[in-house]
Amino acid sequence: MRPVGDAKWRLEEVRYVLNHWAGYRLQAYGITQNHKRIIRLSFLIPHTPDDTRWRQNELFLICDGWAAYWHADYDPATGVILSWQTNGVA
Repeated sequence: MRPVGDAKWRLEEVRYVLNHWAGYRLQAYGITQNHKRIIRLSFLIPHTPDDTRWRQNELFLICDGWAAYWHADYDPATGVILSWQTNGVA
Protein backbone atom coordinates (compact mmCIF):
# COMPACT_ATOMS: atom_id res chain seq x y z
CA MET A 1 0.00 0.00 0.00
CA ARG A 2 1.32 3.44 -0.90
CA PRO A 3 0.17 6.79 0.45
CA VAL A 4 -1.95 8.90 -1.90
CA GLY A 5 -3.46 12.37 -1.80
CA ASP A 6 -2.84 14.22 1.47
CA ALA A 7 -0.95 11.27 2.95
CA LYS A 8 1.51 11.29 0.04
CA TRP A 9 2.00 15.06 0.43
CA ARG A 10 2.58 14.64 4.18
CA LEU A 11 5.14 11.88 3.58
CA GLU A 12 7.02 14.14 1.17
CA GLU A 13 7.05 16.87 3.86
CA VAL A 14 8.48 14.47 6.44
CA ARG A 15 11.17 13.28 4.04
CA TYR A 16 12.16 16.86 3.24
CA VAL A 17 12.36 17.83 6.92
CA LEU A 18 14.46 14.80 7.84
CA ASN A 19 16.79 15.23 4.85
CA HIS A 20 17.40 18.89 5.72
CA TRP A 21 17.35 18.62 9.51
CA ALA A 22 20.90 19.91 10.04
CA GLY A 23 20.15 23.07 8.03
CA TYR A 24 17.21 24.26 10.13
CA ARG A 25 17.43 27.09 12.64
CA LEU A 26 15.02 27.40 15.55
CA GLN A 27 13.08 30.28 17.02
CA ALA A 28 10.86 29.60 20.04
CA TYR A 29 8.27 31.72 21.81
CA GLY A 30 5.51 31.18 24.32
CA ILE A 31 1.78 31.33 23.70
CA THR A 32 -1.31 30.52 25.74
CA GLN A 33 -3.84 28.16 24.19
CA ASN A 34 -6.99 27.08 26.04
CA HIS A 35 -5.45 28.32 29.30
CA LYS A 36 -2.35 26.15 28.73
CA ARG A 37 1.18 27.43 28.24
CA ILE A 38 2.56 26.26 24.92
CA ILE A 39 5.96 26.78 23.32
CA ARG A 40 5.73 27.44 19.60
CA LEU A 41 8.82 26.13 17.83
CA SER A 42 9.45 27.73 14.44
CA PHE A 43 11.98 26.03 12.18
CA LEU A 44 13.50 27.77 9.16
CA ILE A 45 16.30 27.26 6.70
CA PRO A 46 18.28 30.49 6.10
CA HIS A 47 18.76 31.51 2.46
CA THR A 48 22.53 31.11 2.79
CA PRO A 49 24.69 29.45 5.48
CA ASP A 50 25.94 32.84 6.69
CA ASP A 51 22.44 34.41 6.83
CA THR A 52 21.99 35.47 10.46
CA ARG A 53 18.91 37.67 10.01
CA TRP A 54 16.80 35.02 11.78
CA ARG A 55 18.80 35.75 14.97
CA GLN A 56 18.39 39.51 14.73
CA ASN A 57 14.61 39.65 14.34
CA GLU A 58 12.30 39.31 17.29
CA LEU A 59 10.26 36.88 15.25
CA PHE A 60 10.85 35.66 11.72
CA LEU A 61 7.39 35.25 10.14
CA ILE A 62 7.07 33.45 6.82
CA CYS A 63 3.73 32.36 5.39
CA ASP A 64 4.84 30.04 2.60
CA GLY A 65 7.95 28.12 1.63
CA TRP A 66 6.61 24.62 2.21
CA ALA A 67 8.83 22.38 4.38
CA ALA A 68 11.73 24.86 4.45
CA TYR A 69 9.63 26.58 7.13
CA TRP A 70 7.53 24.70 9.66
CA HIS A 71 6.35 24.93 13.23
CA ALA A 72 5.37 22.71 16.13
CA ASP A 73 3.48 23.34 19.36
CA TYR A 74 5.16 21.84 22.42
CA ASP A 75 3.48 21.39 25.80
CA PRO A 76 6.22 21.74 28.45
CA ALA A 77 3.91 20.40 31.19
CA THR A 78 3.53 17.02 29.45
CA GLY A 79 6.62 16.98 27.23
CA VAL A 80 4.43 16.29 24.19
CA ILE A 81 4.48 17.80 20.71
CA LEU A 82 0.80 18.68 20.25
CA SER A 83 0.96 19.42 16.54
CA TRP A 84 3.32 20.24 13.71
CA GLN A 85 2.78 21.68 10.26
CA THR A 86 4.84 22.87 7.36
CA ASN A 87 4.02 26.15 5.65
CA GLY A 88 1.99 26.27 2.49
CA VAL A 89 3.25 26.71 -1.04
CA ALA A 90 2.68 30.04 -2.76
